[in-house]
This record gives sequence, structure tokens and C-alpha cells, in this order.
Amino acid sequence: MYTLHKFCIDCYATKANIKRIMDEKGISVTVLQRMMGYKSPQSIYKLLNMKKSCFISLDGLVQMSKVLEIPLDDLIVTEEYDIDIYI
Repeated sequence: MYTLHKFCIDCYATKANIKRIMDEKGISVTVLQRMMGYKSPQSIYKLLNMKKSCFISLDGLVQMSKVLEIPLDDLIVTEEYDIDIYI
């Protein structure tokens, strides 16, 4: 048996983390929308309030980490799980 360690983005925790970082930095949705180059603040509201697990592209996450001035690793929350593989 071999155990494979897998990692994935915890979308709900990542969205909560983005909201927390915005609060800490005093950045409103409208300000983040302008910093990200989106035409409407609805894009950010949709991003932060979507109930589905997938929410933003990797490019979007990289851009967000740059405009929020934090490392990507500090923006994204990951979860780890193991898969047992029987050979």
C-alpha cells in the first residue's frame, strides 16, 4: 500500500481569509474591485459570496495577492488529505 498526500484549496476558508485580509488592511470591495481592474464591484461580491466551491482563476489569485501585498501562500488556505493506493 502507498499513501498519496493530496492538497487542495479550501475555497470557503480562502474566501473567509480574503475577507479578513481586506478588513485588516481597510480595503473595501469597491477599492479591491478597482485595484483588480474589474468593471463592477459585483465581481468581487460574487467572488466572495458564491456558494459554489470554485471561485477564481489562479491568475486572479496571483493578481489579488499582488494588489493586497501578501504572499500567495498567505492568501490561499489549503487542506490536506490522504489517499491509500493499493498496488
